[in-house]
Order: sequence, then structure tokens, then C-alpha cells
Amino acid sequence: MIKKTLGAILLFAAAFSQAQILDQYHRNNDFYYGGEAQFFKDFHKIAIEKNIQPCENKNEIYMVKLIIDEKGEIKYVRDDDNINASQSNKCAYDMGLKVLKYMNKFKPLMINGEKVQSMASFYLIPDALLENFNENFILIEKVPAYKGLPGGGIMQFRKDIVSKIYINDFKWNKDFRLEVIFTVNTDGIIQNVNLEESSGVPEFDRRIISAVQNLKKKWTPATINNIPVRYRFRLPLKFGV
Repeated sequence: MIKKTLGAILLFAAAFSQAQILDQYHRNNDFYYGGEAQFFKDFHKIAIEKNIQPCENKNEIYMVKLIIDEKGEIKYVRDDDNINASQSNKCAYDMGLKVLKYMNKFKPLMINGEKVQSMASFYLIPDALLENFNENFILIEKVPAYKGLPGGGIMQFRKDIVSKIYINDFKWNKDFRLEVIFTVNTDGIIQNVNLEESSGVPEFDRRIISAVQNLKKKWTPATINNIPVRYRFRLPLKFGV
């Protein structure tokens, strides 16, 4: 698809979204009958009834990923993104295991009038769900901001990426698109940079990945209720003739 020569024009388009494991997944926190508010009320009630103990670290937070089947029954998802998180936030992880098995209001996803297997993900903050719980509890999410700039600094990030990519010695005969996937960790540093699919030319792939990896400027990390969390991005890149 790509041949080495001089003269290339890069058209750059960026959009960001958190990656999903399944094609079908719940949107707008519609994974539980009664919504997110009812979910947290039920979680708190069961935790108290089962005498679940608070976490020593009040900043523990864990993203739970569940498969919800057609009957509303659940299974945990363990993947590379949350295995480390489960170890560093073990109290929150264990609390989820102990409480979620008693919760029975998970809502199957409806597509064209049929219940289908799907995925749901949500954060557990033990301190907010036990000792400091109130019935108006909600999760307040803030996405990462590049260099702390307003609006997430996306335009500046775009410009900085373009300035780092050197592909003037490649040529292609039709438009194409690549997607870069990376994580902004809790320290605001980019990690785990990969391409969703290869361009077919290893050196071209390497330069795209390297351009993202070599941006040393830190991000302001994403937060949930002011607690820093890892955030996974998809970055589509469009290359025009």
C-alpha cells in the first residue's frame, strides 16, 4: 500500500473514545435496573449487611468490567488493563467480588427487541460506598488534558504529533486510515502505544508509534471523583494522497 519515495501529505484527524472489549456494550450507565444511583444504593446496602470492612487506603479505586448475559447474570472480565489495577487496588477489587455476587438487578442489553450478551464497566470507590456514602452519590469523571490546556488540549496534541512524524520518504496511491491506541496513566504519561492494524510497512508503523511515544510532555491524568485513573484512547489518523 505504501512505497518509499519523496513527497507525502499527511491529513490528520483525531477523535478519542475509550476502547471496549465487546462490540455490544451498555451506554449511559444503563446496565442496572434503576440506573447508576440504584446500583450504588444496593451496593452500599449489601456491603453493610455483609459487614464488609473499609479499605485502609481511602483513594483506592477499581474499574469493574462485567459480561452481562441474556439472563442478567454476570461474569468478571480480566484483561491486561485491569490486572495490575486489581493488584494495586486489591481492597477495592476484593470488595467488588464479595458484593457483586449478591446483586441481581443487572440489565441485559436489548437490540432489536432481543436480549443479548454485552459488557458493562464502572468504577468502585470503597470509601465513597461505605463510610462516606450518601444517597446522592454520583461518579464525576474528568478526561485527561494535554499539558493542562482547556478543552483537553486536543488541538495542541494534534499539532505536536504532526511535528514529530517524518514520512516524507513514503508514498501511497490511495487514502487510508490507521488507529493508534495508547494509555495515559495516573501520572499523566503516555504508555502502551500500539496500532490497531498495521499499515503493511513495518518502518512506517514504527515511525507513527515512535512519534506518539516520544511526546514527553505530561498530561493531566483523568480523574474519577478527584482520584487519578488510567485512561485509554483511540487516535484515528487519516492519510491522504
